[in-house]
This record gives sequence, structure tokens and C-alpha cells, in this order.
Amino acid sequence: MCAELRNRAVRDVLIVCCDGLSGFPEAIEATWPHAVVQTCTVHLLRAAMRFVSYSDRKKGGRGVKPIYTAPTDEVARLELDAFAASDLGRRYPAAAMTLRTRGSGSSRSWRSHPSSARSSVRRTRSSP
Repeated sequence: MCAELRNRAVRDVLIVCCDGLSGFPEAIEATWPHAVVQTCTVHLLRAAMRFVSYSDRKKGGRGVKPIYTAPTDEVARLELDAFAASDLGRRYPAAAMTLRTRGSGSSRSWRSHPSSARSSVRRTRSSP
């Protein structure tokens, strides 16, 4: 799919927001090396909430909201640590781990790109 888009004259992509499908970030990076791949917040939260019992889902949603609404990377990581240390985070460690590994833990994540809308840092792109 990425190659077909490239063949149809899509030469550069700044940000790709996807559902975390395995292999997709690598395909995007191979096609557009300067693109930033982010996991869709909705898909990330759904993945994390799979580990939370149905009776605790509302509480879990309220518990993770400060993570994905945080103004900076640092604040998001602190909120994630606070969630992991909370009663809910200790009861459902897999939910916190999912947020850490699929969300805020990598350099290609939904929270870490320096030119995200909430960041004051602007990224300079090199020309191809």
C-alpha cells in the first residue's frame, strides 16, 4: 500500500497515525524515511483497556486520561508512572505495560515527536 501511494506521487509524509498493525511502521519508514509513525490514541487505549475488567473500565479510562492529555513527553511519562503505581495500575499491570511499550516508550510513539501539536520544539526536516 505504501509503495502504491509513492508510485501515485506521494513523495513525502510528515506524520502517519496508525493502529499499530505489525510491520506497518517498518513499511512506512522504508517508503518515507523522514515520516514519524504514531500509534492512534484510540487504538492505544483500546489495547490497554483489553486487560481491564469491564467493571473497572470507566475508572481505568479516567486513570489514563492524564497520560494522553499531558502537555509534554515528560509529564506524560510521569502520569504513566503515577498510573502504574496506583491501585488500578497495580491491579492491571498489563494495561500500564501496554501504554508504556506501545505508547510513550519509543522514539516513534504517539507522545514523543518533537513537532507534535503540544510541543514548543520545531523539527527541521532535511530535503530528500
